[in-house]
Amino acid sequence: MACVTYSAMNCLETVINYFIFLVKNEEAEPYQQEIVKVFERFNLIKNGEANFSDRYIAKLSGTSVRGNNQKNIADAIRHYGLVSEDMWPYADGWSNFYSNIPDEIIKSGQELLKYIEFSYEWVNPVQFNEVKVFAPIQTSVYAWGNKVNGIYQRTELSKNHAVDNDYFEMDKYDGIFDSYNPFDKKVAWNFNLGYGMLYTIHLKENIFNKKKLKYYIDERKAKYLMCVEENGEVYELNYDKLVYLDNQSFLTDRAKKAFNTGEMLPISKSAFNELIN
Repeated sequence: MACVTYSAMNCLETVINYFIFLVKNEEAEPYQQEIVKVFERFNLIKNGEANFSDRYIAKLSGTSVRGNNQKNIADAIRHYGLVSEDMWPYADGWSNFYSNIPDEIIKSGQELLKYIEFSYEWVNPVQFNEVKVFAPIQTSVYAWGNKVNGIYQRTELSKNHAVDNDYFEMDKYDGIFDSYNPFDKKVAWNFNLGYGMLYTIHLKENIFNKKKLKYYIDERKAKYLMCVEENGEVYELNYDKLVYLDNQSFLTDRAKKAFNTGEMLPISKSAFNELIN
């Protein structure tokens, strides 16, 4: 009964995977690079792909034997954040799947919300194909009715399933990403789709401790910080924020020079965390 959660997670994972694609192709905006680094730090990206725990939000949003609704899921994400699939993985059987979540896991999910804000807005079905350029649209359908030439036909039966509407071919069909096989489905151009939800992911402003940043710049004379207990990530210091520098933008010779001049300051993970409000 967690199809609303599955479809929401699929939408959010698609957005992050797109950001990962842009980063790999050196086409990402600075905010997209930063969002990817935050999700990596919280182990929400594994083997180069986003993978969030469906079971986590399904439980915390109050899913019942009657299912759930889109707003409950969206509000749970905004309140509890996300955790990785590895942290709270799928469990077979209703009582196992919906077992109580340990407090430390919930705290980990909420810790993400110090850095990331999840927003959502309702979208009229007539606008779906205009906004799909930004992200997949979570919507509802009747599952599934008659199929002609591989395309499910319109029905007026009540909607009973949540899916993602992620592509289309003009005047022919809408593409559906489903949570069970076959994952890729097509519905008729006039198919009865429910109101949609568009998720967006933002890097929170004013998350940095500006007093600490000023200390490192003015007192320690540092231009860069290296978090030595992680993967050696390097950040450029500014008075209002840290900017992640990937291996392409911070070349080895430049790094060596910064170490030799004292402009590169290695810090522990705990010290790095103190830079976040």
